[in-house]
Amino acid sequence: MTMKHLALLVPNTDTTLETDLRCGLPADWTYHSSRMHLDEVGEQAERDMVDKELPKGLASFRGIIPFSAAVFGCTSASAVYGRKGAQQLKETMQESLHCPAASAFSCVEEAIYGAGNPPMAFLSPYIDSVNTFFAGTLREFGIHPVCYQGMGIVQDPEIAAIAPEQTLSFVRSQKEKIHQAGAKLVFLSCTNWRVYEQKAALEAILELPVITSNSCILDWIRSLDGQAPQANEPPVPASR
Repeated sequence: MTMKHLALLVPNTDTTLETDLRCGLPADWTYHSSRMHLDEVGEQAERDMVDKELPKGLASFRGIIPFSAAVFGCTSASAVYGRKGAQQLKETMQESLHCPAASAFSCVEEAIYGAGNPPMAFLSPYIDSVNTFFAGTLREFGIHPVCYQGMGIVQDPEIAAIAPEQTLSFVRSQKEKIHQAGAKLVFLSCTNWRVYEQKAALEAILELPVITSNSCILDWIRSLDGQAPQANEPPVPASR
């Protein structure tokens, strides 16, 4: 079997995306990570990651192996410079590594438009200021968030440590608000949040379709092989 190689640029504090990729990637794909320093989840720290850490990460990949695809694995940072910056980020990766490239945000955008761009709710682990900024970014891309709520966490390692039961409780607490707002789709944002493995359970609680940052990344990778998005519950890792 000929292997396909994914260049993954991921915040140094993110310990979830790689685990989800290991569980969800097709058998003929493997990934290789370059870690980008991230002080905390916030607008300025994310701008610094794009401006300073992305070039270093791309440089670390050059000349190693022909990559089949590249992914910038941070949702909010992907679009921290708006529509023009998001497009420039993808082009920079493509030109540097000579392969198709996507960001976590572009994968999410593709999934939302693929669902018909319905009124949507988004949930996150983030603080209010990050959620408000991200809601504005979604609107700039023509996406319609009708409500949103975060868990108030700033430090990325604390996001990875959120217990699945805590996430389910938080989502249950938002169900009425989401339905009253008229949402037809729910997006759970953050590549470091353990929600990919809970996707089916979340859909059962909310009684609505659910997408996550990592499910959208995996669907984009599958699309490169002409595969349809994954419909069933993703495999649960043996341990975390």
